[in-house]
Amino acid sequence: MAKGVKWSVVSVLGVLAAAVLLWCASHFWPMPDNQRRALALMRTQVPVEGRNGYALLWMLDFDGMDDRSRASAMAVDAARWQVDPDLAGGVRMSAEGDHPRAAYPQGRHCSGPTGTCLQQVRTDPQRFAQAHAGHAGLHARVAQAAASGHFTSPWDSQVAAIMLPFPALNGMTDPVTAHALAHVQGDTAGALQGLCSGLLAGRRLLSGSDTLLASSVGMAMVELNGGVLGEVLAELPRDASLPAACSAALRPMTAAETSLCRPLQGEMRYADMAMHYSARSPGSVLVLDPERSLARIATAHAWACDPAQQQRLGEDRQIETPTPATRGFDCVANLAGCAMSDIPAQLYLRYADRSQDAAAMVRLLAAQQWLRTRSDSPADALARLPVALRSATRAPHADAEGRWLQVARRDTSRSPDDRLLRVPLRWDPEPSRQAAK
Repeated sequence: MAKGVKWSVVSVLGVLAAAVLLWCASHFWPMPDNQRRALALMRTQVPVEGRNGYALLWMLDFDGMDDRSRASAMAVDAARWQVDPDLAGGVRMSAEGDHPRAAYPQGRHCSGPTGTCLQQVRTDPQRFAQAHAGHAGLHARVAQAAASGHFTSPWDSQVAAIMLPFPALNGMTDPVTAHALAHVQGDTAGALQGLCSGLLAGRRLLSGSDTLLASSVGMAMVELNGGVLGEVLAELPRDASLPAACSAALRPMTAAETSLCRPLQGEMRYADMAMHYSARSPGSVLVLDPERSLARIATAHAWACDPAQQQRLGEDRQIETPTPATRGFDCVANLAGCAMSDIPAQLYLRYADRSQDAAAMVRLLAAQQWLRTRSDSPADALARLPVALRSATRAPHADAEGRWLQVARRDTSRSPDDRLLRVPLRWDPEPSRQAAK
């Protein structure tokens, strides 16, 4: 019996020794070169230029604050959060209670297909006037964001939390219908200034933010401001001049402006926080290797910072689908990390599509403005469209009725009736007549 017990103990110890050797071999298994390169690429910070506009975003909803007071209040909030972080990224804002906060009533946005916003405003101007009452300060702050060079958050990602605080950005798209109302009521110069400033702010936010969510808001700003701007431009006389802000807003976007490198590096920052917070749990060392897990995630993000892929993005060509990280022997010692880092390669490529659609909207508006100043027919003029106003993969074209200038969206997640980016080629006065009756 004693001999049987001895062999049982030896067998158990042998299994344990084999398990330990297997775990150690997996833990020290060389990291694949592509993962190592991807991680290094995502940790190479993109240089920034110009003013940091993050404080403006953080305090966007609050009236009665200047740049200095916003920066001061944000510093207080950041210090408070670092000392006592909320796991989910919540933070009590020091401006709350001391400054009036903008309210967002229902019905302040246009609905339906592109090209119908001015008609909706003309039909019910009182609705939009009431929805935007008291929003002048908010709209001025959105326009001010166009002067920012980047939007870099102050939050310390080394604290014990799984999420970083995030500003409320509902207000960034609020001014669009207010500018439409201004045009309808006769202030076309103010409408043009506001719409072009909003579009330019969206361009800045798209590539200059350090989160993908803020970048997506920038993309939406480009399209929403651009859609109404296209309607307004179609109603202008040929010889009407545009504000300087419109010259900057309608300049075709560069590869750097369509880049999602900074936003996706910010997503890596979130992943880093989550991994290291999870690694604090007892026993996690046996199933979670934060560095290896981050390297696996980086393979799904690195296209955004790869110079070759950034060039493709700027040239309006499809991004090459990255090769996803596969589960190999290294996952034996990183079971939880491999499960957490299994990210479909296509998940983030849709944001590249949306970035390219934002750039396509700008080219579309610039082409519309160029055509508006030509005396020949749109069909003849389109044949001579400058190279800068079309890409190698998508050139603006007129619809069958000659009413719209349009290109197909790259983002195919839209509904079937919203697969085109379009702006009016000519103004149809009929909606205005109907609204006036």
